Amino acid sequence: MTFTGRWFAAACAASALFIASAAGWLPDWLGTAALCALAAATAADLLAAPRRGQLTVQRTCETHAGVGDTLAVGLELRCGAARVPRLRALVRDTVPEGLAPSADPLPAWLAPHRNTTVQYETPLDRRGDYTWGDVHVRLHAPLGLVTVTHTYEAPHTLSVYPGLREAARYLALTRRGRLQQMGVHRARVRGAGRQFESLRDYVQDDEYRRIDWKASARRGRLISREYEVERSQTVLLLLDVGRSMAVEVDGSSKAEHAMAALLTLAQAAADAGDHVGMLVFADTVKAWVSPRRGKEAVFTCLEALHATRPTLAEPDYRSAFAHMRARWRKRSMVVCFTDLWDPDSSHEAIQQISGLMPRHLPLCATYRDSTVMRCASAEIAAPADAYARAVALQVLEDRHTAVAELRRRGVMVVDAPAEKLTADLINSYLTVKSRSML
Repeated sequence: MTFTGRWFAAACAASALFIASAAGWLPDWLGTAALCALAAATAADLLAAPRRGQLTVQRTCETHAGVGDTLAVGLELRCGAARVPRLRALVRDTVPEGLAPSADPLPAWLAPHRNTTVQYETPLDRRGDYTWGDVHVRLHAPLGLVTVTHTYEAPHTLSVYPGLREAARYLALTRRGRLQQMGVHRARVRGAGRQFESLRDYVQDDEYRRIDWKASARRGRLISREYEVERSQTVLLLLDVGRSMAVEVDGSSKAEHAMAALLTLAQAAADAGDHVGMLVFADTVKAWVSPRRGKEAVFTCLEALHATRPTLAEPDYRSAFAHMRARWRKRSMVVCFTDLWDPDSSHEAIQQISGLMPRHLPLCATYRDSTVMRCASAEIAAPADAYARAVALQVLEDRHTAVAELRRRGVMVVDAPAEKLTADLINSYLTVKSRSML
């Protein structure tokens, strides 16, 4: 129980009457009567407030969400006291650590045998499991002299996964046949496989061996054959969650951006009928998902990434790639999500990724730091700006040298800003499929 400002005002008035009565300015009984009336009103107000068992609280909230979503949390209150008038209440929820809490208690008005719902929102910018605690409800008694606070257990667990928004967008655009809206050139993969699919008009870049001479003779113009690309190929996704991938780019770490692109690429490969596997590593191997087909592969990768956190340890490419070779020997497209700085610091990454050839077809996916790019093109207004721009230009040049070294060794590289990496990766994957490079 807590006394309100109204009670203190009434107490001051009753005390003044008591002092005036004691001084002989007012009748003797008036001051005593005022104090007794205040005590009686306080007791009556306290007794009129709902007991803990007369109020129920239930939390309504999603159990699964993705990084970048905004979670809506509802708290439903129901007052079971029949004789209680309409009451004012303040509701405060115990938000899990790591999520942005509601700034102020949520106001609510309770009526007998009616449900009242209050809501708040919290952004989700980190993966993991989050558990809500107790709900605290402060009730203002009918006369407004006291408040009563009750605590209710309302446990709830939320699992926040990476990359759901990007993967969901890819699926939606795939169903509508509008993948070009996210920068993907084509949704259906055709190529130089062995299984015949359809006929089409000859175009200048077609190989002569694709020409169907019988169909061309019947139609009086050159006709080319289309073939389905090979199915049941394997795409291995390697994710570096070491020190350099913990650097933030556009509000999230590079590892978070990489996870979103990885899951979208896994979805694209699963839709194309390929096997999808994954390896997550830093100084040690954090997770290994054996290649498998269909939605199960995507869900298994999603669960493995759920609790993965980037660390400040230096990544051990040698042991990670040895782990992969020991568990998977079939020729595969190996996509390594990592960061490149300069030829010296990235020497181990370059050596190990290029060493996957010729058994595998490696592709290195790396992010361009938008902050560095902005510094490199910023106007110079002060000596400090000139220094920052010179450093940024040097960083970009060193990075370009490292990327060029990978390409010189025959490794495919997708080097793009965070907002373009997913589309560029899928385009590269479709190119590999269409050309039967595996």
